[in-house]
Amino acid sequence: MIKAVPAKIFFGDQRPPGIPYDTDILDLDILIDRTNRLEPSGYPLQSLKDILQRENKCIGAGKAVIDSIRMIDNDTVFIICGQQAGLFGGPLYTIYKAMHTVRLSSILSGHTGRKVIPIFWVASDDHDFQEVKSLGIRTNDGCKIRVEYTPEGYINGSPIGEIIIDDGIFEAIDTLVKHSIPGDESERFIHIIRTAWQPGRSWSDAFAIQISKIFSQYGLLMLNPRWKGVKELFKNIMTAELSNPLASSMLVNKEADKFKTSKERKKAIRKPVNSTNLFFEIDGIRNPLLVNNNLFRAGESTFSKEEILGFIHSTPNRFSPGAVLRPICQDALLPAVATISGPGERLYLEQINPVYKLFNVDRSISWPRASFTIIDRRTIRISKKEQIPLERMFLDMNRIRLEHARDTFPVSIKDKLDAIESAIDRDFDNLAEHIDTLDSTLTKSIIKEKGKMLHTIRGIRDRALRAHKSALKITENRFTLSSYFLNPDGGPQERWFGIDAVISILGGNGFDELLKLTSPKEEHHRIVIPEKNNNE
Repeated sequence: MIKAVPAKIFFGDQRPPGIPYDTDILDLDILIDRTNRLEPSGYPLQSLKDILQRENKCIGAGKAVIDSIRMIDNDTVFIICGQQAGLFGGPLYTIYKAMHTVRLSSILSGHTGRKVIPIFWVASDDHDFQEVKSLGIRTNDGCKIRVEYTPEGYINGSPIGEIIIDDGIFEAIDTLVKHSIPGDESERFIHIIRTAWQPGRSWSDAFAIQISKIFSQYGLLMLNPRWKGVKELFKNIMTAELSNPLASSMLVNKEADKFKTSKERKKAIRKPVNSTNLFFEIDGIRNPLLVNNNLFRAGESTFSKEEILGFIHSTPNRFSPGAVLRPICQDALLPAVATISGPGERLYLEQINPVYKLFNVDRSISWPRASFTIIDRRTIRISKKEQIPLERMFLDMNRIRLEHARDTFPVSIKDKLDAIESAIDRDFDNLAEHIDTLDSTLTKSIIKEKGKMLHTIRGIRDRALRAHKSALKITENRFTLSSYFLNPDGGPQERWFGIDAVISILGGNGFDELLKLTSPKEEHHRIVIPEKNNNE
């Protein structure tokens, strides 16, 4: 059993660094209304259905997935999520996105009676390998390390979907196994990893197999834009981009200029003045497609407009949309009710709204993903043993000691110091009042002397508190291990660790329970607390 407490309630006004801030909670009626009125007839669903059935079978998708694909017809709508193909499933927020997609689809189906299917877009065109090649894991003794893997044949700039796994993956898996917390859930997870991440398989297919096996029973479809035939279905968007190659970038930069806060401006997308929102692959390397004087350039190669348009019709798989164009291609391909998005994604999806209008594409609703920090049983035990409130376990060691010292400071000493301060304050004010009748110029001197004495007493209090803090017998290493897990490197847990770090905490039913917590109107960040030991 687990329970989830909103962070704003768990921490009150003292939210520590690294805990994500809450997003605005949207009205579910907005989603229900869009689900009811969305018309799928203008989308290439039959062609997409054939691709989904062929490729999801190839990656070993379960019966629920295949049944969902068979149900696709002209009344079907979708909830989309997407993410880069991270090693061993990537960080936890990838899993939370998938959870939210599954849950929201189920809820909207129940409210509307329509077929609402969850689908995961594997961002296999992305070429930023640094972001996907490693994962933070939690060792069975509570420490944190990163497991990293790069195939020997990796070429910088290659799309992730073209990277082929080699025998070096075994060492990365062995590292994961070595540090896994024993238990049935961990063993099942390792079995999925071994099944998915095999030599000879593409990186993006390994990722898709893993996510599919975790979520297969919930009917989550996988969609890889590099699968044969997919880009044929949205090459009209890429062709339109090339026909007016700088229009979308100009709109994006114009919207970026409207952002008012430095935080928004920092996260805003800005495109070079000569950049399209497409990439073009040459010799297996993904290059931004630039344009100057009616000539297109990718890497060191130059093409006329006629040549580049010819390529997009003959070999569309060599092209891929950038961050601006990708959601537009998704929404042109699928009748999507909503796209599950993180905070940064929601910002740029708002920014590209005019680009949707440029391409005449119906935009899905950007819906905030669920967000969690999961507390482990080790931290709960330490909190109880040291009599330190659970919410303080998120602080750094010095803050924990200081707050604990204040709570346990001897009452007799505190009362004496309080009494002295109160007496000084009262008696000096009383003296000043009487002196004022004799010589008003002395009043300022009395107030000044009072301040000096209060400063002396407060200095004594601070030194006494520090002495008490030093005398406290708190096992620092144990608290450090908790901090590693709750607030790794001072950042969100969901961005550092993968699912292996929490699978043993959640236990057999905890995953289903967490999935149910990803419900509409519950998108604020929550602290998840296990209520019993699950073979951790």
